[in-house]
This record gives sequence, C-alpha cells and structure tokens, in this order.
Amino acid sequence: MKSLSVIALALLIALGLGLVGNLAVADDKETQKGEGQEIVLDVYGVECAGCARALTAALEEGGVEKASRLAPGRDKTAPVRVEAQLAEDADLSKAATAVNDARTPHRAKAPPALALVLFTDAGEESTKKLAESLKDVKGVDAKKSKADARKGEIRLILTGDDEITIVQIVEALDQGGIEARTSKKAAKKQA
Repeated sequence: MKSLSVIALALLIALGLGLVGNLAVADDKETQKGEGQEIVLDVYGVECAGCARALTAALEEGGVEKASRLAPGRDKTAPVRVEAQLAEDADLSKAATAVNDARTPHRAKAPPALALVLFTDAGEESTKKLAESLKDVKGVDAKKSKADARKGEIRLILTGDDEITIVQIVEALDQGGIEARTSKKAAKKQA
C-alpha cells in the first residue's frame, strides 16, 4: 500500500511539473510578445500636480506602459522627461491624441503635447536635415521637431493625427541620412 501511495505521489508530481513547465513557457511567450522597448518621451503642459495626474492617465490610456513619475518641474514651460515602455510597432498617435486631448487644469496656459525623444550620433550637418527627412511623415510635426547635435537628441513632436510607429520614424530619418535609436547608448557593432 505504501509503495502504491509513493508511485501515485510521484506520478502527480511529474504531471504537476509538466503542467507548470507548459504554463511557464506560455507565460514567457506572452511576456515576450507583450513587452515593449524602453523609450523616452517629453510631455508638455505639466504645470501642477493636477496636470501631472491628468497627463499620467492620458499616457496610460494611450498605451504607454511603465511610465516613470510625471511631476511638474521648476521650469513650467519645459517638457517633463518620462521613461516608459512601448512596443516598437505600437501606434504612437494613440498616446499623442490622449495627451493632446487631456483635460488639464492649466490647459489654456500650457497646452499638453507629446514628443518622442530619439538619440543620434549625427553631427550638426546631419541634424540640419531633420525637417526635410520628416516632411512626408504623417503623425509628426516636422516644423516643430528639433535636433540637438550637442546633446545627441532628436525631439519629435507627435500630432496624433495619423498612425505612426517608432519603426516608421526611424526609417524616415535613416533615409534622410540621420541614424537614430531609442536608446541613449549606441548599439555595439557586430565584428
């Protein structure tokens, strides 16, 4: 009788391990599929704690995940930099529309807006091509977007008018001779 109980217990453990293993694999696939990449956003219109709450909710509504704390800065006219996660192929217009339409307490004084920040090693000459590179990219305000070669940053103002992804923006910049990435650190080149 004791040996039958041990066999039954061993069988249940083996089955349990098999089920757990299958669940772990499925869970891992879901995590990989749903994981976003680290991105940097500049959020305009953060005048007070009420504005910060409304804009944080707007980012979440727009599909931005794991956004860092949004709080008003000392310079009320400057954007607040946020680190977050977003899938590479996610539509940025959803987040831009949600932020642009956010009902903040100081909306009339400081209208909300959203910018995607990309990083580049391009020099001054290349960054001068920014507006030309973006002129046909719907969903990005090419005239208001700016590049700072000294900081190695490109700030792309998102309009929310048309669907646009990070991949589409990076490809447009690349075609215009500006190599851009979502990470501040350049990717290591394969030897």
